Amino acid sequence: MGHLLQVRIDQALSAEGITARQFDALEHIAADSGLHRASLARILHTSPQAAAGLTRRLHDRGLLERHFLDPWSPITFAITEAGTRCLARARPIVTAVEREVLSHLPERLVAVLSDGVLGLVHGVDWLSDPQGLVDEVYAAMTRHPSRMPK
Repeated sequence: MGHLLQVRIDQALSAEGITARQFDALEHIAADSGLHRASLARILHTSPQAAAGLTRRLHDRGLLERHFLDPWSPITFAITEAGTRCLARARPIVTAVEREVLSHLPERLVAVLSDGVLGLVHGVDWLSDPQGLVDEVYAAMTRHPSRMPK
């Protein structure tokens, strides 16, 4: 599910010239100006080296700026005006893709997913037929074979 969603978001955001991963990085940097590379890597569940490449590409496009407080402090990032405009255009695109992907899943599963981890933990209590849910997901996916992950 996660891979399918990322592929769809990557395709949809190609017109903006960013990827789903770059969108996530911009969202986090916009929310926490002054974020440093190691923290961003942890948030994105990636390596500091991958975060370095990601932030370099965003910086090269003028979507974020780097700040060097002193030679002993980590480099921090802040979103630029161009980055803010890019996010403003990208957010509705990402939301539309998420809604489209979720629209093909059984309502019970969407309810659990929309509540996040807490919903999953509590969902186990009311989910008396887990195999039935798996069968519903499989049936929903096979009704739309073009939407199956490759």
